[in-house]
Amino acid sequence: MKQEPRGGQDRPRVAGDQAAHVVAGAWRVLVATLLAGTLMAVPGIAGALDEFDEREQELEELEEDVEEDVEEVDEDLEGARDELENIEDRHAQADAELDEIESELDRLNGELDTLTGEVESAEEALAAAEEQLRQTTSELIQTEQELDAARAELGEQRDLFAERVRSAYMSGEGNYADALLDAQDLNELTRTSGLVRSILDSDLAAIERMRTLEHEISASVGHLEELQDQEVEEQRAAEEERNRVAALREERQDVRDAVAVERERQEEVLAELEADKEEYDRLVGELEGQSQALEAELAQLADEQEDLQAERRAEIERREQERREQERREQAEREQAEREQAEREAASDGSGNDDAGSGSGGGSSDSPGSGGSDSSASSGADGGGGLLARPVGGPVTSSFGYRTHPVLGTQRLHAGIDFGAPTGTPIRAADGGRVVQAGGRGGYGITVVIDHGGGLSTLYAHQSSLNVSAGESVSRGDVIGYVGSTGVSTGPHLHFEVREGGSPVNPAPYL
Repeated sequence: MKQEPRGGQDRPRVAGDQAAHVVAGAWRVLVATLLAGTLMAVPGIAGALDEFDEREQELEELEEDVEEDVEEVDEDLEGARDELENIEDRHAQADAELDEIESELDRLNGELDTLTGEVESAEEALAAAEEQLRQTTSELIQTEQELDAARAELGEQRDLFAERVRSAYMSGEGNYADALLDAQDLNELTRTSGLVRSILDSDLAAIERMRTLEHEISASVGHLEELQDQEVEEQRAAEEERNRVAALREERQDVRDAVAVERERQEEVLAELEADKEEYDRLVGELEGQSQALEAELAQLADEQEDLQAERRAEIERREQERREQERREQAEREQAEREQAEREAASDGSGNDDAGSGSGGGSSDSPGSGGSDSSASSGADGGGGLLARPVGGPVTSSFGYRTHPVLGTQRLHAGIDFGAPTGTPIRAADGGRVVQAGGRGGYGITVVIDHGGGLSTLYAHQSSLNVSAGESVSRGDVIGYVGSTGVSTGPHLHFEVREGGSPVNPAPYL
């Protein structure tokens, strides 16, 4: 749910840059209007009808520029309002998700309590297992010691018994029957019998003791093996308890970490949404104020245009009177020239020399017409004669026509063509003419507009810097600025437009 705020944060910057260019464009409108009024007061300029046409065209172009700026501001304003609604929806969604997270946190905290209880129980079981292991180990050591003592005693008993048997055999005392038969009387027999019985009882007791020791040793060995097996099992159980306690502790820590991360993430989302909302609130207020200011400037431009139309009508009336007088003079001059031409042709009588002279004379007699033709050609040259030079040498990266705007993301008319070129590439005038604008122009960024006459003009947008100023005259191929990426732009390029009567047309046929 954090992706949208990232895109939303880029938009206030673009819209804010456009708003700044809009304000600058509005000031240029006002300055250009005041300049036009000043030029009207200059002797010799107010009397030229073509100056009225140029001024009227400038006002129309400026009005179109302001209208375009108003449209851009209105679009940005509408987009900002839509984004505000989206932010509020996402804010509500984030609140709902936060409630879910709180519920999840309660569950995780309950799980933490359970895990804590299990850890405590496991630790108690581990302590009991380790105590049992300790006791078993102690008993095992004691049993091993007892077994060693029994084995030592058994060895001693065996050694003593073997030694006595060996001694009796060597001394001949081992034949108890001979001893009894050698008795001389009953008393001796009784004494000998008692002695033999005592010896036999001692031997039997020794044998029994050895049997007992052997049994005890055998039992101790079995018990020792059981204790050893028990010790191994208890060690395994204790190790399992240790591992279980460690796993429970790790699981509990993982849950705590997850809780902390989720809380931090939700706090960041809410903080970002709140910051976006504040930014868009500020932007909407700014755009609304700029929209109202532009509307007021449009109304002022309309008043200026009405005043200019009134002045133009008065000038037209005066110029119409002068034109009629000029036509009468030109008609008289043409009739005189035709008469002189007819006389020269009659005098030549078709000779080659006369033809040559007639040709030369024809050139002379056509001078007034040629003068008019030169004036028309000059106007055509300023307009490019229907053939404009490429302003830069880069490739065309976007053509004229409707497309999805690469920054705003809306479907709109691309009113020119884009040439791909690095920043700083020189931009050259497509043809000769007069610079009517050089500076910031809303989303176009730093822009130059050249009037070529005859209602034809060219526009060069997104420049990094200028090489001309408004009011200058330029020739075909003059450097007017340098490629950049100012205004609403995704990278360095030249946006080039051709306009007829102020309306954009496809530049391709002109190049």
